[in-house]
Amino acid sequence: MAGAQAKLGMRVLLNGIPSMLEFEDYTSAYPKKVMEGTRGGAFVAGEHWVGIEAMKGALTLKGATPAMLSQYGLTAGALIPVTIFETFRDEDGAVIQAQEIWQMAEITAIEQSNTQMGQLRQHVINFSIKSARRLENGKTVFHVDRNANIVDLGLGNVLAAVV
Repeated sequence: MAGAQAKLGMRVLLNGIPSMLEFEDYTSAYPKKVMEGTRGGAFVAGEHWVGIEAMKGALTLKGATPAMLSQYGLTAGALIPVTIFETFRDEDGAVIQAQEIWQMAEITAIEQSNTQMGQLRQHVINFSIKSARRLENGKTVFHVDRNANIVDLGLGNVLAAVV
């Protein structure tokens, strides 16, 4: 199983509307553990997992017009669903299909870059995400849903036993 993967393509669904050509890149909502130091009477300090940081993500668009942003419903404060589809190929030629789904993504800011002559306008849309899931070839990489109390980092929901 080869380690290096090359991205072959990406498309995005924003509010259910498909797009491919305007999207350059995105920042994953990959959850980050919050760890707290422990020591007690031990000589060696340790850490204990106490939560997940607030999830954030971003999409980078190039060449988008104000009409396009409006069509997708991209305004600060809007709560929209976002699905990102990616295809990769590894060194052995195996194809990896990935999906990242942000079910509850609130737009926190839309940043526009200074555009030079001969360049396309670039926008970065920042999101605060309450529910995110990533699948690779159908297998869960992570699934975190703040409202449903789900924290699955690939090994099952660690909050399943919580009443």
